[in-house]
Amino acid sequence: MSKVHVEHLGKTYKNGVRALEDVSFEVQEGEFVSFIGMSGAGKTSLIRMLNGMLVPTSGTIHIDNQEIGRLNRREKRSVQKHIGTIYQDFCLVDGLTCYENVLNGCLGNQNIFQTLVGIFTKEQREYASLVLKQVGLLDKKDVKAKELSGGQKQRTAIARSMMQQPQILLADEPVASLDPYTSEQILELLKKLQKQYHLTVIINSHNVEASLKYSDRIIGIKEGRVVLDKQVNEVSEEELKLVYGMK
Repeated sequence: MSKVHVEHLGKTYKNGVRALEDVSFEVQEGEFVSFIGMSGAGKTSLIRMLNGMLVPTSGTIHIDNQEIGRLNRREKRSVQKHIGTIYQDFCLVDGLTCYENVLNGCLGNQNIFQTLVGIFTKEQREYASLVLKQVGLLDKKDVKAKELSGGQKQRTAIARSMMQQPQILLADEPVASLDPYTSEQILELLKKLQKQYHLTVIINSHNVEASLKYSDRIIGIKEGRVVLDKQVNEVSEEELKLVYGMK
């Protein structure tokens, strides 16, 4: 499990757009936290800084007491190996099977030769089958990704992330492109994996009702700033309206 500590984080892009300003919060080990807020509030930028895809303009990110910005490339990569990320558009290789896409989740732990040739160990192949079973897709292992439904694609993406055996699982709008019933299934799966593997789960969400149902804590972001940070049972309707600029 991993603890995340963010302090005075800011991000301004080269075009002058300020995505985040003075953002501070902590996520405890094994906690399920949802970022909520309007489109353009800075949620995606925040997720991308947590997984190291974006470099902050200011402030610090500590994961397990290691400040990411002070690590060299090898040290940073070592931390990133334990952070799985799930995206709204799945990021699968359409021409590969469900099983092959899942196996790609362990490429970060391969040497260059193994990566180029596509060599996987017996243990890796067995674990890929295990995680496919856990996400309910073992019977689809030989189906091409392009032939899967949206929900099946997201389950495949989750299984691929689990191949890293992550301590932190990040999800950027993981159900935004799915129908309500499938969205519920995906969130239930993430909650199940959180409990089973004691994962720290952090997601972006537009669905406030679902966030309140599945999360332990809600962090509301408005115009790049944190305006709400409470346990779900403490969040009021007035505070939610503040996040979304409603009177």
